[in-house]
Amino acid sequence: MTFNRNKLRFALLMSMRETRAAVGKFAFLVLAIALGTGALTAVTGFNASVRYTLTREARSLMAADIAVRLPLRPPQSDLDTLKSLEGEGIQTTRVTETVSMASVQNHVPLLISIKGADLAHYPFYGTLELDPPRTPLDTDTVAVSDDLLLRLGIQLGDSIRVGQKQFRVAARVVSEPDRMTTGFTLGPRVLFTREGLASTGIISDISRVTERVLLKLPESHDLAALRARLEATYGKRANITDYTETNPALTRALDRATRFLSMVSLIALMNAVVRTGGLFALIPAVVDAVRVPVVATGGIADARGIAAALTLGAAAAQIGTGFLRCPEAKIATAWADAIGSAAPEGTRVSRVFSGRAGRSIATAYVRAAEEAGAPAPAPYPVQRGLTAPMRDAGTKADDIARIQAWAGQSAALARAEPAGVLVRSLWAGAQDMLG
Repeated sequence: MTFNRNKLRFALLMSMRETRAAVGKFAFLVLAIALGTGALTAVTGFNASVRYTLTREARSLMAADIAVRLPLRPPQSDLDTLKSLEGEGIQTTRVTETVSMASVQNHVPLLISIKGADLAHYPFYGTLELDPPRTPLDTDTVAVSDDLLLRLGIQLGDSIRVGQKQFRVAARVVSEPDRMTTGFTLGPRVLFTREGLASTGIISDISRVTERVLLKLPESHDLAALRARLEATYGKRANITDYTETNPALTRALDRATRFLSMVSLIALMNAVVRTGGLFALIPAVVDAVRVPVVATGGIADARGIAAALTLGAAAAQIGTGFLRCPEAKIATAWADAIGSAAPEGTRVSRVFSGRAGRSIATAYVRAAEEAGAPAPAPYPVQRGLTAPMRDAGTKADDIARIQAWAGQSAALARAEPAGVLVRSLWAGAQDMLG
């Protein structure tokens, strides 16, 4: 019960601290936290929603229960092994993918992505949509994507040449159920029957092709056992996936997008902290949004700050300015003295020393360099070079007006005692407060 009372007391103390400087800043912080947390929640919800859809539509996205991808042109023995599964009631069909050139009269040949399939069986799940609907394809006809029609300047009914043969464009490909499993393609899509693809003459033993063998299992068949069998048979010669994986390539891309959007949201939250000093409002929002340990830093310099950070869910607290007055830091005396007397509003984030943002004591130079009409700081590291003579001279003369006096908002809490003594004192005080 004591621990819960301490948690409430710390939360109230920190909230009062945040509102002390300016109510407007605190209101801005609350809004930034709400928007940032909402963005993190939305990103997480989007990820979960897409994963649910992928799981629900997994078979349609693969057009099969299991797909065996064989890079390059596989030996006939590999294909025969898969064909033999039909004796167990497993249906199989092959999809061949490659690239070639398509040409029409008076036009530069165009690089295309080719797909050849047995349309009497493909796909096992989902629907191959053509326009006009249910257009039959044969040895002399193809279906193409919209971008091929546009780039070659042709329309349905016209002919294109692929390899050694002319093919009539009979339909437009609206959608393919396994389109996302093929990943990046090098050009517009052209769909052939397997017989039509063979008649082009572009497939040989040295052709760059990918064979996918799609398997549809009887309801009673053990999916995991069959996959294990196939992996043992083919080893690294084949990439074997099943519908329970919810499209590995797509989920990897989704995870990368989620991490990126989550990082953008966190950066927005941290930017609000930099501008308003709202660390203790940020900690629980971040702790709730991520699954990794959170280290609280910024504005912590005494046992109260450590205890508050740990109470709000941080795994650890990091102290910076709180150690600058320790003799081990060896900073200029004027800088150490200024830290000991600095008010929270006596520090300022600026770029005037190095060209990069940093919080320092608002010395005469900092205030003058930030006044309206003052020249803008040069980019890093040019600005750092420009201010180097002033900073060096200020350190030698122990003149705070010219020193690059970095300091956090809780600078006045820093104590002039050895670092080891300070660490033991801070942790003992935090433990006492946490009960």
